[in-house]
Amino acid sequence: MNYAVSSKTSDGVLRGELELTYENTQKNADWPGGPYKNYVRVLVTDGSKLTGAFLTGSQEAPSTEKSADVMGAASGVNIFDKVVITKVGKYTSFEYSVVVNPLEKVSLILNYDLPVSLSAKKAGNNYNLIWQKQPGTQNDSLRFMFASPFGTKISQPVPAGVVTGNVYEYKGALNGDLRVGLYYK
Repeated sequence: MNYAVSSKTSDGVLRGELELTYENTQKNADWPGGPYKNYVRVLVTDGSKLTGAFLTGSQEAPSTEKSADVMGAASGVNIFDKVVITKVGKYTSFEYSVVVNPLEKVSLILNYDLPVSLSAKKAGNNYNLIWQKQPGTQNDSLRFMFASPFGTKISQPVPAGVVTGNVYEYKGALNGDLRVGLYYK
C-alpha cells in the first residue's frame, strides 16, 4: 500500500494518490482457490474530488490514457468512469470492485484533490491521517509520503519517519490502525 500527498500548484491544494496492490498466489481456479474478489472502499475527507483512477495488471482492454503518479507505479487502464462515489457519514467514499485471478497481481491507483480546508495557509496547517487495518490482514507493507507545499516546512511528525526538506516519509507494516499527524507552515 502506497499513499502520497503533495501540492503541485501555487494555490497549495493538496493532492492524494493511493496505490493498493493485490496479489493472488493461488495456482489455479480450483476451489478453495480461484479469483480473489474485493469491493474496495476508500474513505477520504468529505469534499475530496476524484481526479483519476487506474488499474494495472488487469485483464481489461488496453487504454491510451495512462496514470502519472508520484509513487513510481506503472501506468494503467483508465477506470475513472467506473469508480462509484458515495457519501458515508462525514466521509466521501471512492469504491471499485477488484478481481485478481490466480497468479495475477493488480494495482488500483486513485488520484484525488483534498478539500481546500487542508490547503496551505500562512498561519500553517495540520494534516492528520487514520489508516485502518483491515480484518484478516497481517504485516501489509505500507509507505506514506507527505510533500508539503512549496515554501513550507514540516514539523512535529508522528509517528517518527524520515523528513528530508519538505518531504516526510513513513514506511512500516500495518498490524494495527496507523495514526499520522504533522504540521506544516
